Amino acid sequence: LDIPKIYSPVVSLILYPDPNKGVFTSSNNQLGIRNEMQQMEIYNILGEQVFYQFVHSSSFIVDLRVQPPGLYFYRVVSAQGNLIGSGKFVIE
Repeated sequence: LDIPKIYSPVVSLILYPDPNKGVFTSSNNQLGIRNEMQQMEIYNILGEQVFYQFVHSSSFIVDLRVQPPGLYFYRVVSAQGNLIGSGKFVIE
């Protein structure tokens, strides 16, 4: 099996505030160190992708105010396709 490995043993991926009103900040210490393009993906509880953005900075703002309240899942993937980090958050 060809399963992607976790890219770095020391990655600090934070999403705040959580819960939020649809606008939040994503911060990743790995981008500042590696200075490489990564992609942020966000999915709703049904598994539908509701957000996709390439990022090239250590911190950026995501605006999902058009999405309804609920539980969402996110993941950040490196340019090589390796998982950097993932998690969940709540829009109130």
